Order: sequence, then structure tokens, then C-alpha cells
Amino acid sequence: MSERSREILRLGFTPLRFASLRSASLRMTGLVLVALAIFALTASESSAQEKRKPVDYYVSPYAWAVQVDPLGYFLGRYGGRLEMRTEPNYSLYADFAYDRDIDTNKSSITDDALPMNSLGAGGRIYLRDNGAVEGLFAGAALAGTIQSGSRLGLRLSVEIGYKLVFGDGPFFIEPQLLIDAYPFRHPAAKAMFSYISIPLGFAWK
Repeated sequence: MSERSREILRLGFTPLRFASLRSASLRMTGLVLVALAIFALTASESSAQEKRKPVDYYVSPYAWAVQVDPLGYFLGRYGGRLEMRTEPNYSLYADFAYDRDIDTNKSSITDDALPMNSLGAGGRIYLRDNGAVEGLFAGAALAGTIQSGSRLGLRLSVEIGYKLVFGDGPFFIEPQLLIDAYPFRHPAAKAMFSYISIPLGFAWK
């Protein structure tokens, strides 16, 4: 075979080899793109399923609570409260309180004792998400008072405490620090008192 014939054959087969390699490369690129598309769709569907999955978080099972403060009977201030959860972290309550003596001497055994009755309403925020009416809380209340049997006044109260439910409930104990202030009061009354209170109660749905 002459040199020219071999050159013609070489030139004839070279484009065919390049065309074959290019076709294989295109097929490989196509397969890679298809694989990437399938992976993207799978990841997207998995993410969508995760978003649709219900969130597992704590929600207090109790919506109502009632309590009394028997220890307060011996300490001089006692009362009761009815509490209702209004939001996952908030509650409202109605309370009444009786203090045997709010005079400046704070003595319940003297003849000049100044008793106080009050009825009011307040609110609490519970610091655990969806925790009302359980756990750590802070609250405030405003109440009307009758002091020394006839004089009208006001009681402002702030509190911080912890409602601890026994086991699966419904009974609880609620140690708290309570501060009462009397902006409108009897002339002999003290402006502010602080108390340690340990009410007992029960909660229900």
C-alpha cells in the first residue's frame, strides 16, 4: 500500500474515532445530569417530609388550678386562688386574701390590729414553653381591699414561685415569694409587706 493510501486511511478513521469519543462523553454527561436530578428530587422530598412531620414538644395537660394557703393561717396572711390557662405560657386568676394585721407594728396580738380583706385578679407568665400552669412563674395582681372593717383601698401584689405537680397530678405545691403593696391604705397601715407562701392545690384539664 502506497504512502498516500495509508494517509487517506489514517485521515478517514481519525474523525470516526473522535466522533465515537464525543458520543461517549455526551452519554456520560447525560447520565451524571440525570443522577444529579434524581438526587435533588429525593433530597427535596425528604426535606418536605421532615417539615410535615409533627413537632414533638411538651404541653402541660392542665388548664385549671385551685389552691389554698393553710400555712398562711399561722403566718397571718392566707387566702385562695382560681387559675385558668389562657395561652401556652400565660394564665389569669382570681384571688382573695385575708391579713390579720397590716399596721406598721405588724402585730396580730395587740388591740390595735388592722385586718385586711381583699378580692382581686391577676396574671402569670410561665417560663417553660407551653408550660402553663406548671413550673417557674412570675405574676402580678390588683385587688380592692377593705381595711379595718370599713376603709376601702387597693392592694398591688407581685410574685415569683414554682408550681410543682406531684407525679402525674393532679395535686401540687407552690412555694413562692409574695410582695403586697398598699398605695391607698389606712393611715396606720404599712405601705408594703413581703411573705413566703406555700399554697397547696390541685389542677385539672
